[in-house]
Amino acid sequence: MKKTALILSFVAALLCISCQQNELKFYDESYSALNIWFGTETVVSDSLTFNYAYTVLDRDSVNFHVRLAGMPSPVDRTFRLKAVEGDIDLVDFELQDYVLPAGGYQGTYPLYINIPENYSNFTDRSGHIVFELQENDNFHQGADESCKLYLVVKNFLAKPDEWDSATYPYMSFARYFGSYSAVKFAFIIQQAGYSFFRIYYTMGSAELPETEITSTVAAYLVMKCKLALAEYNDSHDTPLTDENGFEVVFP
Repeated sequence: MKKTALILSFVAALLCISCQQNELKFYDESYSALNIWFGTETVVSDSLTFNYAYTVLDRDSVNFHVRLAGMPSPVDRTFRLKAVEGDIDLVDFELQDYVLPAGGYQGTYPLYINIPENYSNFTDRSGHIVFELQENDNFHQGADESCKLYLVVKNFLAKPDEWDSATYPYMSFARYFGSYSAVKFAFIIQQAGYSFFRIYYTMGSAELPETEITSTVAAYLVMKCKLALAEYNDSHDTPLTDENGFEVVFP
């Protein structure tokens, strides 16, 4: 009986090895998919907001990230996005060929949006557009949770998504500017000289996109706002108040 059990165990082991070899044999090493997402290189965000009211340019962009699922290629490979849902006809976006370079497995790419003069859409409601990877001979769509880009579109002064909380490496606006009000935010924009920015977590100097400032610059901006607010209050009979009748203050 012991000898029979030993033989059966040996046969089972051979069958297991054979199955593994067959799985390896039929694995398609040429299969490649791309995961795409908004957020940071390491943190996926459910959506990203583009607000026309925050830009003074005639062309702006938002960044998205990609990561390869499969084997890197020895040659450059191109991919494109396509708009599949939402207010597609109301937004002038640019779809282009992107390149994942030879040997590469991840990257960050811009999605450009043109801003016509006197643009008047989305002033009283938010819109949205859903983008996804356009499959080609190079890439299939990625995992279900990382195969679409959900872009929210606005055209009015609105509370920034990162006012109360933000995902590292970004910092919340509340940490520096306190509670939100539309009047306070408009005042900050006037002092900053730009209408959209994010606060990047670094105390020193860093090369950042034009839409990002360091925490050191944010602290300086707070002081600038305090001085400007003091000057405003000194030159007016009543202090600056927000849309709810409360006095505007900075921490």
